Amino acid sequence: MEKIQPKTVHECVTCVQMKPKRFEQIMSDLLPERVQPNRLFINTGVDYCGPVYIRPSNKRSVTSVKAYIAVFICFSTKATHLKLVSNLLTDAFLGALKWFMACRGKVSQIFTDNATNFVGATNELEELSRLFKSDEHLKRVEECLAQDNIRWHFITPRSPHFGGL
Repeated sequence: MEKIQPKTVHECVTCVQMKPKRFEQIMSDLLPERVQPNRLFINTGVDYCGPVYIRPSNKRSVTSVKAYIAVFICFSTKATHLKLVSNLLTDAFLGALKWFMACRGKVSQIFTDNATNFVGATNELEELSRLFKSDEHLKRVEECLAQDNIRWHFITPRSPHFGGL
C-alpha cells in the first residue's frame, strides 16, 4: 500500500474544500494509585476466580472438593498474589486477606467489584453474589479493615475497566 504524501492532499480539490482536521485519541487519566510509585501491594485489587476442584489427599478413594482462588493484584506493578480459599464464606475471605497481609505487608487501599458482575452467572457464582451483597459480610469486613486502617473501594457496577486491571 502506497503512503499518501501531504503534497497529494493539498493538490486534491475535494480534500482542500473539506479542510480535513487531524484528530488524536485522548486517553483518560489513570488513577493516582496506578501511577504513583509506592511499596508493593500498598494499593491492591481483589477478585475471586474459580471454582477449582482439589483433592485433599493422594488416596484413590478421596473425592474432589470445590475451592476458589483469591487473586490480589498490585495496582502500580501488576504483580499478583494467589491464595487458595476453601469456600465463599466471610471467614475464609478474611483469613485469605490476613494471610496476604502477613506475606506482603499491610495495604492502605483495596479495590474490588461490587459483585453485580456475578448476577446472572452460573449457579455456583450466585452464592458468591449473595455473600458479597449481604449486610453481615460487609459489616464484618468493614470492622476488620477499620482495625488496620484500610480503605475499601467498590468500582462502578458493570464497569470492570474502572478497576484498571
